[in-house]
Amino acid sequence: MNCTETPEKLNSWVRCCFPSDQGLQSSSPSPQGEKRDASSSQVPMGPVIMNAGSKEAILEGLNPPQRDAVLANQGPVLILAGAGSGKTRALTRKIAYLIQHEGVAPWEILAVTFTNKAAAEMRDRCAQLVGDRVEFPWLGTFHRTGVRMLREHGELVGVPQNFVIYDQSDQRAMVNRCIKGLGFDKVTPQSVAEFINSAKLRALTAREVAVEDDLRPDDRFLRVYERYEEEMKKSAAVDFSDLLMQPLRMVRDNPVVASSYKRRWRYVLVDEFQDTNQVQYDLLRATLNDERRICVVGDDDQCIYRWRGADVGHILGFAQDFPGSTVIRLEQNYRSSGRILAAASALISSNTERHPKTLWTDRDHGELVRVHRAGTDLAEADYVIGQVRARRAHVPLREMAIFYRTNAQSRPFEDALRRSAIPYRVVGGLKFYDRAEVKDMLAYLKVLVNPSDAVSLERIINTPTRGIGQKTIQDLRDYARGHGCTMWEATRHHAMAGTPGQQKKLGPFVDIMAGLAGLMEDSSALTIAKEALERSTYLERLEAEDTAEADARIQNLQELLNAIEEFGVASADHTLSGYLEQVALVSDLDSADLSADNLMMMTVHTAKGLEFDTVFVTGMEYGLFPHFNSMEEALGEEEERRLAYVAMTRAKTHLTLTCAGQRRRFGTYESSPPSPFLDELPPEVIEEDGRGPQRSAFSARATSGWGNRRRGRLSGQIMSAPPVVRDEFDQSSGFDELNDWSPESATAGALRGGSRVFHPSFGEGVVLEVDGDDQDAKATVRFATGLQKRIISRFLTRAG
Repeated sequence: MNCTETPEKLNSWVRCCFPSDQGLQSSSPSPQGEKRDASSSQVPMGPVIMNAGSKEAILEGLNPPQRDAVLANQGPVLILAGAGSGKTRALTRKIAYLIQHEGVAPWEILAVTFTNKAAAEMRDRCAQLVGDRVEFPWLGTFHRTGVRMLREHGELVGVPQNFVIYDQSDQRAMVNRCIKGLGFDKVTPQSVAEFINSAKLRALTAREVAVEDDLRPDDRFLRVYERYEEEMKKSAAVDFSDLLMQPLRMVRDNPVVASSYKRRWRYVLVDEFQDTNQVQYDLLRATLNDERRICVVGDDDQCIYRWRGADVGHILGFAQDFPGSTVIRLEQNYRSSGRILAAASALISSNTERHPKTLWTDRDHGELVRVHRAGTDLAEADYVIGQVRARRAHVPLREMAIFYRTNAQSRPFEDALRRSAIPYRVVGGLKFYDRAEVKDMLAYLKVLVNPSDAVSLERIINTPTRGIGQKTIQDLRDYARGHGCTMWEATRHHAMAGTPGQQKKLGPFVDIMAGLAGLMEDSSALTIAKEALERSTYLERLEAEDTAEADARIQNLQELLNAIEEFGVASADHTLSGYLEQVALVSDLDSADLSADNLMMMTVHTAKGLEFDTVFVTGMEYGLFPHFNSMEEALGEEEERRLAYVAMTRAKTHLTLTCAGQRRRFGTYESSPPSPFLDELPPEVIEEDGRGPQRSAFSARATSGWGNRRRGRLSGQIMSAPPVVRDEFDQSSGFDELNDWSPESATAGALRGGSRVFHPSFGEGVVLEVDGDDQDAKATVRFATGLQKRIISRFLTRAG
């Protein structure tokens, strides 16, 4: 077969091998003027059966601000919902009120949030209020909303209806493929993927990036982005950033489509509004009708995803962007004890970029917040696990959690837990769907749904091994590119017309896939998956290995079949494509079993939205929490403080903050000054243990410039010496040696080229140049280690 044959012949062959009509489609974009029925694409609705409920019944049990939130339904509304203030209850009651008393149908409500778990909870609560046969087709995450929009109108922006979704690893595989194709051997897939995603967060294509003066991209990155767009289109694939960017471009460039969504969505609700990025915000505004019936709910104090595009300015500036907005504050906290809330509130009050809030609770004062200083990171882990053992007598393990700033901190805790035989769960570790055997089998299923998926095809073409080497795969790539066809078409061609060796190796693979494709029309997703395991000989090869590792992989594949079966029972969409879509959108937190009696371990970012009776926030050290990466940005301090606030407000009854005097890095111990955040806690709500009360050494801010607005009782002698590095750790050291060095705080005016400075994480260095003359001026410093970094001057101190 020649790949230059007409599309009609190619489609004829694909329909033969893939009778489910998942092959090439030559559908043309709908004309801009074509009007689509707003209800034509909806999930079929059963009769709307609503629980009898008066206005009073819906409002029952709500506090006055929550009632105001439910009843404010005309014009834009901003609900500032503090931590643990019952926002989900208010939101779901609001949806019920809209349906039962405002005449808004469930399918006329766009309700978006940020996790599938939160969306499922909202959907379940709504079902309890308005009837379990009522469906909410537009209640879900931003990404799921984007999927639905692209399924309806994606052709208008070049996205076919049968597109597949590439997750992060798929995207990097495609980027790597493009890099190799261009011969760029010194460009990493991760850096290019970050560049591409950053551009897409601004809704910019490769062509548009090239003319953006402020971006000034590396020419190699730009060329990879261009090739990436070509290959993604050829593979009929979209990445996660596309699920936001493409719907925005679709409504911006097609006024008729935008108008259809404006008519369809009579009311818009947005949960966790503080986490919206620019594309999400622009998409909301582009589909909002003239009545401006939008309600956003969020807490600027919990905006912790700036590193992935979240802009706290959206919630801070909502009233300016939507004049005449109603602002409602939910300030009663139902989660935390009085002392935990007082400590967290005092910490976050040091931020300036925030809406003023006064959280309160009618719970009792509760236990004091404990602050513990350990000698080393290992001693810190032993202390925390000792506390877990002590509390386990009256608190279930699942109600206790250990938080850390970075994943790398988990190892000492895991070792201590294993020694103590305490069961635990790491949320954010290797995810089930990231395991090799699971991704392999999903790749088989993806190719069946979309034969144009080049990344999945390349993953399985020699898995299990069939003697198909990289040379053959490169030949297929070259042929596909040269003839303007897909990798699957190139594979089919070489299986019939390639060299004898290629025909021998590729032929059986093509036969396997064609045979599986024959099942697509009449078989369930579970049946197809089982057949793929058998016909590919994947399962047979693992069984033949007869090893413990192979047994574990077989168990994972069995669990995958269980997941597919459960999807078929729980979902109205029993198709294979429906299952793959659900898998692509699932997050690790969605799949975490929080009901099992395991101690929970996770990063603070992962902990967002959860709550536990007992929380240990670990690694409260300068350079770690706040993290040294944040020191290079003027807004980094406030983001890190918000992150600490989120961690503290997850605790209901008991909160412990820990730090280590020395922490092992790259095989040697280095001193770790306590976090300046500890010095912002009010003395009346904390108890300090560890190295005794006679000396307090928490304040690192004279060295750092952090938190100069407030000084608490923990501001003792300045802990600001250069890091102490030892090959072997001396248990008697860790704090006391750090008092004989008291530097002069640096200011931009005092710094110039040649100035000697000190940084708590990087040590001593010499200033090369200074840019600016205020406290946020940036100094380029070469440190004694050879490292050169650009750092805000107030995070440096004069060393002489």
